[in-house]
Amino acid sequence: MPTPKSLPIRLSELQLALLEGISRQTTSSVREVARSLVLLEINNGSANTTVASVLGVTQEQAKRWRLRWLSYEEAFSAIEDPLA
Repeated sequence: MPTPKSLPIRLSELQLALLEGISRQTTSSVREVARSLVLLEINNGSANTTVASVLGVTQEQAKRWRLRWLSYEEAFSAIEDPLA
Protein backbone atom coordinates (compact mmCIF):
# COMPACT_ATOMS: atom_id res chain seq x y z
CA MET A 1 0.00 0.00 0.00
CA PRO A 2 1.43 3.45 -0.88
CA THR A 3 2.28 5.88 1.86
CA PRO A 4 -0.20 8.76 2.11
CA LYS A 5 1.20 12.09 0.94
CA SER A 6 1.61 14.73 3.64
CA LEU A 7 -0.32 17.95 3.19
CA PRO A 8 1.91 20.90 2.25
CA ILE A 9 2.05 24.06 4.31
CA ARG A 10 2.43 27.56 2.95
CA LEU A 11 4.52 30.08 4.82
CA SER A 12 4.25 33.77 4.00
CA GLU A 13 7.43 35.83 3.80
CA LEU A 14 6.70 37.22 7.27
CA GLN A 15 6.10 33.76 8.76
CA LEU A 16 9.23 32.43 7.12
CA ALA A 17 11.30 35.33 8.48
CA LEU A 18 9.87 34.88 11.99
CA LEU A 19 10.51 31.12 12.06
CA GLU A 20 14.05 31.56 10.74
CA GLY A 21 14.66 34.21 13.39
CA ILE A 22 13.40 31.96 16.16
CA SER A 23 15.59 29.10 14.96
CA ARG A 24 18.72 31.30 15.09
CA GLN A 25 18.12 33.23 18.33
CA THR A 26 20.26 32.23 21.24
CA THR A 27 17.47 33.29 23.62
CA SER A 28 14.86 30.96 22.05
CA SER A 29 13.95 27.89 24.06
CA VAL A 30 14.99 24.49 22.76
CA ARG A 31 11.33 23.67 22.10
CA GLU A 32 10.75 26.85 20.10
CA VAL A 33 13.83 26.18 17.98
CA ALA A 34 12.82 22.55 17.38
CA ARG A 35 9.29 23.53 16.35
CA SER A 36 10.46 26.27 14.04
CA LEU A 37 12.98 23.92 12.40
CA VAL A 38 10.25 21.31 11.89
CA LEU A 39 8.00 23.87 10.21
CA LEU A 40 10.82 25.19 8.04
CA GLU A 41 11.70 21.67 6.91
CA ILE A 42 8.04 20.91 6.17
CA ASN A 43 7.85 24.14 4.18
CA ASN A 44 10.71 22.83 2.02
CA GLY A 45 8.39 20.01 0.94
CA SER A 46 9.75 17.28 3.18
CA ALA A 47 7.54 14.40 4.28
CA ASN A 48 7.06 13.67 7.97
CA THR A 49 9.44 10.70 7.78
CA THR A 50 12.14 12.89 6.25
CA VAL A 51 11.61 15.64 8.83
CA ALA A 52 11.88 13.05 11.58
CA SER A 53 15.12 11.57 10.30
CA VAL A 54 16.76 14.91 9.46
CA LEU A 55 15.88 16.70 12.71
CA GLY A 56 15.84 13.79 15.14
CA VAL A 57 12.18 14.14 16.09
CA THR A 58 9.48 11.50 15.85
CA GLN A 59 7.21 11.19 12.84
CA GLU A 60 4.30 11.88 15.19
CA GLN A 61 5.86 15.20 16.26
CA ALA A 62 6.34 16.24 12.63
CA LYS A 63 2.78 15.24 11.82
CA ARG A 64 1.43 17.07 14.87
CA TRP A 65 3.13 20.35 13.96
CA ARG A 66 2.12 20.07 10.31
CA LEU A 67 -1.53 19.60 11.32
CA ARG A 68 -1.39 22.37 13.94
CA TRP A 69 0.03 24.80 11.40
CA LEU A 70 -2.63 23.84 8.87
CA SER A 71 -5.39 24.31 11.45
CA TYR A 72 -4.24 27.90 12.14
CA GLU A 73 -3.24 28.84 8.59
CA GLU A 74 -6.44 30.78 7.91
CA ALA A 75 -6.14 32.70 11.20
CA PHE A 76 -2.52 33.58 10.45
CA SER A 77 -3.52 34.95 7.05
CA ALA A 78 -6.32 37.02 8.59
CA ILE A 79 -3.91 38.53 11.11
CA GLU A 80 -1.31 39.37 8.47
CA ASP A 81 -3.80 40.84 6.00
CA PRO A 82 -6.92 41.99 7.88
CA LEU A 83 -8.44 43.56 4.75
CA ALA A 84 -8.43 40.30 2.76
